[in-house]
Formats: sequence, C-alpha cells, structure tokens
Amino acid sequence: MEEKCQFCGGAVKKKTVSLDLWKKEKLYVFKNVPAKVCEQCGEKYFSSKIYGIIDRLLKDKSKPDETMIVPVLSLEKFAEEAVS
Repeated sequence: MEEKCQFCGGAVKKKTVSLDLWKKEKLYVFKNVPAKVCEQCGEKYFSSKIYGIIDRLLKDKSKPDETMIVPVLSLEKFAEEAVS
C-alpha cells in the first residue's frame, strides 16, 4: 500500500535529501539523509533511527566532513516597510 502524506495526502516516496538544522546559534547541514518525501508538498519524514544518528553526530563534536560559508542578510532597514 502506498504511503500518503499526513499534511496533503500526496504520495510519499523514499529519497536521499539534505537536512538543515539549527541548534542554538549554529546551523548544521546534513547531506545524504534517507527520508520519505511527499511528491506533492515536499514534506520530509525521517525515521527515529535517523534522528538518533543526527543526535549522536551533534553530541560527538567530531570534525565536520566539510565547512561552507553562508551569506547572512538582514531586513532591519526594511522593518517599517515589511510590517505595513
């Protein structure tokens, strides 16, 4: 039986994805993560095993496989415009 998305009812298929996760003030990017992904809305589902591995990697504090530079942009100067 085909799995359905809990949010939109679309078909869910096994894929390998990237996962961006914030922990405190740090952004972690996990690549090649096994997941089930809704083909309609893109919602990602991860197994408890995957969450356990991610938790272990975050606690391990070992050297990352790679590091990337991420641009950060502020909307502070547009704050007035954004809320009106």
